[in-house]
Parts: sequence; C-alpha cells; structure tokens
Amino acid sequence: MPAAGRRLLYRINQVSWVRLYSPFVQLSWSYRPRPGLEFNAELINFLPYHLDIQQFNYAGPRNVSPLSQMLDVRTASQPRIHIQLRKTF
Repeated sequence: MPAAGRRLLYRINQVSWVRLYSPFVQLSWSYRPRPGLEFNAELINFLPYHLDIQQFNYAGPRNVSPLSQMLDVRTASQPRIHIQLRKTF
C-alpha cells in the first residue's frame, strides 16, 4: 500500500475498506567516531500513521443475504526510539 491511501476489497460474502492516513516517517543517524566503534540512532514512526479497517460480512452472497456482522477498527502506530552502540575487534 502506498504511503497514504485506501483500498476496497470485494469477496462473495464480504466487503472490506482499508484506509491509511498520514504517512509514517522514519529517521536514522549513524556516527563513527573511530574505526571499530559505531553509534546508530533511529526514530521509527516519528509521525505515527492511522489505519482504519471496515469490514462488512454477509450471511451469504451479498446480493441476496442480510448483513450479519460489521467490524470497524481504528489503530495508530506508536513512535519508537532505537539506539545501538557497536564495537568491533
């Protein structure tokens, strides 16, 4: 899926919407003060994205069966920091 967008999926007894709002951003930085020593820092999901999923399930084929279940989920990613110090011999 692209950085932001939506996708509509059809099945015999199901219709699903998947929407991705606001693209995520990942920043990384690497520093080598001397040979054999490396410091890495990453900021993952600096701008968190939001994901919506809507799913409509029918009791049978969509054109003749009633709606039996509806699922509506909204979730957001959490920002994370990753720090690594690596020494090679």
